Amino acid sequence: MLQSILSNSSLYFWLRNIGVGGVPYKTWIKNMEVNRASHRILDLGCGTCDIYRFVEPDMRPEFVLGIDFSEKYLKTAKEVLTSRNISHQLINLNLEKLDSDSSIEQELIQHIEDHKLNHTLLIGVLHHLPDEAILNTLSILHKTSSIESIHTLDVLFNGNAINDFFARNDRGTFVRKEEEYLQLIEKSNWKVDKIVWSHPGISSIQYFQMNLIRK
Repeated sequence: MLQSILSNSSLYFWLRNIGVGGVPYKTWIKNMEVNRASHRILDLGCGTCDIYRFVEPDMRPEFVLGIDFSEKYLKTAKEVLTSRNISHQLINLNLEKLDSDSSIEQELIQHIEDHKLNHTLLIGVLHHLPDEAILNTLSILHKTSSIESIHTLDVLFNGNAINDFFARNDRGTFVRKEEEYLQLIEKSNWKVDKIVWSHPGISSIQYFQMNLIRK
């Protein structure tokens, strides 16, 4: 029932903020370098692009290519990016089909190269995908010539009762422990350059961020 309610983009934005005591979007913007004018961002699994609601007008990224499989979310994302005057393009692609449909891989690489994207965001994506889909995605990003860095951000299981309650009720079905996320990255052509922790108003809840660079 809870997951069904949260599938509504508008409800999810407000209920998520209320439920966790305020999502730290401004902290994420700084930690993930969303506010750099030199960044041409590939936002995979962009959802409704809520993070861009909090980007300062004079600290916008140069361009955002948002990719998601939900037309409903992409519609909201367009409204958000347009209202913030952020140059963008939005595309409907399903990352879970990367391993079974080579045309999706080719399309993704073409978009990255055409737009000369250099910075990738995977906000709340890894805990929605199985290992194989994640490794395929990371492999594709490594094949491109322009992507320099990847920032991931996910919920995780850490043994804290409050944190793990929210993690269990997240819409993602692949929430992992810290060591499981790290072991997954070790299997890819990327390496963890930095780990950053953040939390919402309820300090017991943790968000796990990995900054990745090429091996």
